[in-house]
Amino acid sequence: MIGDKDKDKDIVVAKGFGPPVGPGIHHRLMCMTGENKGESYLLKKNRNIMGRGEEADVFVADKGVSREHAEVVIAGKKCVVTDMGSHNGVIVNDVAITQHELKDGDKIILGKTVYRYNYFFNEAAEESNETDDKVRSFKHTKKIVFIVVVSVLLSLLLLTPDVKVEKSAADGRVKSDVVAETEKFQKSLEKKKNKVEREEQDNLDATILKGVREFREGNYARAMSEFSLAKKMGDDGTADFYLSRTKQAMENEIQQLQAKALKDLDSLKEKSAKASYCDILSLIEGVPDYDEATKEEVMDGLKIIEKRLNLLEGELKCDDGESPGDVSDEEQVERE
Repeated sequence: MIGDKDKDKDIVVAKGFGPPVGPGIHHRLMCMTGENKGESYLLKKNRNIMGRGEEADVFVADKGVSREHAEVVIAGKKCVVTDMGSHNGVIVNDVAITQHELKDGDKIILGKTVYRYNYFFNEAAEESNETDDKVRSFKHTKKIVFIVVVSVLLSLLLLTPDVKVEKSAADGRVKSDVVAETEKFQKSLEKKKNKVEREEQDNLDATILKGVREFREGNYARAMSEFSLAKKMGDDGTADFYLSRTKQAMENEIQQLQAKALKDLDSLKEKSAKASYCDILSLIEGVPDYDEATKEEVMDGLKIIEKRLNLLEGELKCDDGESPGDVSDEEQVERE
């Protein structure tokens, strides 16, 4: 969707996490999750639209995103994101915003897709022409100095033939070797550090993505485990955002199941009510760091269902695989 924009140089799309090459100020959006994960968008114009529409400058492949969802405006060193009245809103660093001035490293969340904003300033290029002049001047001066030094050395050799210069030359070679080895070692350390950071970021992104997949499939306990793990790995807010959404989705489903069980009991559909009871237990089983107050509220709801079924607390067993679908049509008609 961004090909035409890329050709016009309004926005440059690339793969990978490396910094942009070239002089001056750079504003970049990096897609961290979703269909376009790993793509970076180098913004080249003042006003950039993010959304699901074909004319969007940054196309977001997410059904939860509006056609024109957010606007990113660049003014020199400043970059401001604004919600364009989208259906699901814009979240920056786990906070819903209407307008926000971006800082390096901020996370922008549209629907279920996460982008990271980065600011770069390559100082080298501000003085490219002046630098070229300095380089030419330096080369010219270096040439003159070399000629003078050679002339002095020749004069010394002719005037003092007994002077030994091998020692100073050897010392120079040793110093040069030490400097070269030190630089090589430092580069090796930097390379290893960058590799470790990339691997850590990749592992973090993979953990969050796995949690999102579990969330979409309704496996709330497993989703929460993945998001909790991502928080321990050093996530800066994305995992917290998805963790809160997962808890809310699970609580909504539990409320619907409780309401259904009570309605089925009013209609004398005890088997269906038992299945809803077991579904609730299955949802909360294995949930990490479950809020005690919320858990107590859920258990109180289960006790009401047990009481309506004339059962003691904990008497109903859910290891027989009962579910709403196990109730036959004949049984439903007969009970009704």
